[in-house]
Amino acid sequence: MNVKSIFYMTAGLTDLLCKDSNAYDPGRVINISSTASVEPGAEGFLSAPGNGTWSYQSSKAAVNHLTSVLATKLGPSHVTVNAILPGLFPSKMTAFGMRTVGEETFNSIQPTGRYGTPEDMAGLALFLASPASAHITGAHILLDGGARYNALRIAPATKL
Repeated sequence: MNVKSIFYMTAGLTDLLCKDSNAYDPGRVINISSTASVEPGAEGFLSAPGNGTWSYQSSKAAVNHLTSVLATKLGPSHVTVNAILPGLFPSKMTAFGMRTVGEETFNSIQPTGRYGTPEDMAGLALFLASPASAHITGAHILLDGGARYNALRIAPATKL
């Protein structure tokens, strides 16, 4: 579902996306992937014990690749294709982890000190749909408050 629905929806709307588009005002496709697509861990604290996220991670990685392929295919027709990769956001999928680990722990692993909000997602989607992003295509944009790089954090006491 994560991949097929994106492919068939884009294929079905290609004529409309191309109609009236040009290099300065392209048609837009914004796919929703996940930071799980770029994380190697198969069992995090989001899933219940014994329930890995292998198929979810793989399907979201396929969304990233499809985004790249569609960007290459549709670019000459003046259609941009990008993917948003959200990290931790409150949802049905993260509810188990939120209950078992707690909101404080969720927030503590985020360099920004909080999890994502609907406004964060909307802001990035609006940017990708705006004229300001007319020259961006094939991008896989992390929306995780820097959590992907949390392990690489510089100690707070370290002077730059």
